[in-house]
Amino acid sequence: MTTRIIGKNADFGISLTAETGRTEYDSGDVVRFELAATDFSLTIDTNIEESTGYQVDWKEREIIDAEWSCDFTTFYSTNAVTPDIDALMFDLTGSDGITAKRAVVMYPNGFAATNTPLQPRYSGLSILTSRPIAMPRGGLVVVRGRLQGDGELFRITTGSDPV
Repeated sequence: MTTRIIGKNADFGISLTAETGRTEYDSGDVVRFELAATDFSLTIDTNIEESTGYQVDWKEREIIDAEWSCDFTTFYSTNAVTPDIDALMFDLTGSDGITAKRAVVMYPNGFAATNTPLQPRYSGLSILTSRPIAMPRGGLVVVRGRLQGDGELFRITTGSDPV
């Protein structure tokens, strides 16, 4: 039987420093928001093109490029609690409405002080592309967001983070 990873143990955060933010949790620069989140997913998509020639029995494809993104849902909060999701989303968007590139860091198997193959860290630069706030009359206010990857997604199992 394979080992199951319990999703509730995941950790993730976003750097507040534009462009080349540090992604170490102990840097004080990463806002961890897993305690306010109800859902977080990482998606990696590859753009391919069919390249099958005549008289070939099995289809062939060429990899053109790839991209990644993160979708999340968090409970809406203000400065009365930590993390302040409203301020975090505003900081990511900026007062001029333009989104800056920020580093995102994810530990699917929970935070590990030392990266290992059993507790890898995923990280990369991203851009917050949407952040709707849902205010259901009979429920809790939540913020949904999408972080679109900007460049390569790194999977770190030893050493330091290249971002």
